[in-house]
Amino acid sequence: MIARIIKMGITSVFMVAASTASAAWVIKDLGTFGGELSDAWAINNFGQIVGIVGCCGGIVGHSYVTGIDGIGSTNIGSYGTWARGINDSGQVVGSNGGRPFITGPNGNGLTYIGTSSGDANDINNIGQVVGNSPEVSTGNSRAFITGPNGTGITDLGTLSGNTSVASGINNFGQVTGHYNSIDGSYHGFITDNDGVGIRDLGDLGGDQSVGVEINNLGQVVGWSTTEIGGLRHAFITGPNGVGMVDLGTMGGEMSSSLSINSLGEVVGYAGFRPECLCFPDAFLYSHGIMVNLTRLDEIQNAGWTRIVATDINDHGQISGYGYFNGTYRAFLLTVPEDEEFFNTYVTVPVPIPEPSIYAMLLTGLGLIGFMGRKQADK
Repeated sequence: MIARIIKMGITSVFMVAASTASAAWVIKDLGTFGGELSDAWAINNFGQIVGIVGCCGGIVGHSYVTGIDGIGSTNIGSYGTWARGINDSGQVVGSNGGRPFITGPNGNGLTYIGTSSGDANDINNIGQVVGNSPEVSTGNSRAFITGPNGTGITDLGTLSGNTSVASGINNFGQVTGHYNSIDGSYHGFITDNDGVGIRDLGDLGGDQSVGVEINNLGQVVGWSTTEIGGLRHAFITGPNGVGMVDLGTMGGEMSSSLSINSLGEVVGYAGFRPECLCFPDAFLYSHGIMVNLTRLDEIQNAGWTRIVATDINDHGQISGYGYFNGTYRAFLLTVPEDEEFFNTYVTVPVPIPEPSIYAMLLTGLGLIGFMGRKQADK
């Protein structure tokens, strides 16, 4: 078996179409966990997935955590609980009733993190949590980091303006997120280990950027506006946030990166065209190319449409959700562990609008999930 080690040819991005699929991509329906809808936000290296169960016409019900490889599930908290991150011990973070929380291993127990309100967005393997909470003196939202197991809370501050949000953390305590500058635009940031030394990530020529996730090399992914048109494009940086490379849009007009694993593989969405409100396609960036996951033969033949890829672990397991059998449902997608699929490069066509399903997608968890992944698009 060829190891999952990739050569990061990030100076040029190719796109691969579904018709070239030749390896074993496997998508597993996780069901709706007793609700009407479900989505999946994050996955750890054992394949445990956290997400949200919807009920009552799309209103959030509660959160769940699965067992290894998406098998079984346990409810987290009560009505209105949002689970957003999970580490390799199965500790889950999120918000419940507008308060950030952390759980014990495998999602057991729920402890609020030292603030009366806010959100917990990510957690590393020693239990350091990042998120945002109101500053005591002003009430402005400020990025924070905790100590191990969610103890203590430290304000990460901001480089400009009054607000900041921490969205991702790696196992060394490097944090990424964004701050609101004085002119009202967003700019991504990265810190050194343990949240020390906040600094600007830069942009792709526009005036806004957001850091969404960071891996153990300090590579950051997210989105940035460009100099031409001002639309969002997905990016990846080099180690320690140095250099920002545009990953392209798969033939559309916008894209955003949502997650990166330790191998530098990225998932996100691309192809959205504002004039028709077209729902974008999920992508995987790997082996120096961008794969349109939504249009893979294996995905379409299994009956899935309009999937959203939210997270990827170091074994190539991807969490996400999509439209399946009439409802939005969470899934676990496994990426092939060989390079056969990635050796044929062809252009991906621009997605064709499907107006009949857009209204249904936008009234379900799709709209909520799209705008909510670790507050990446705020």
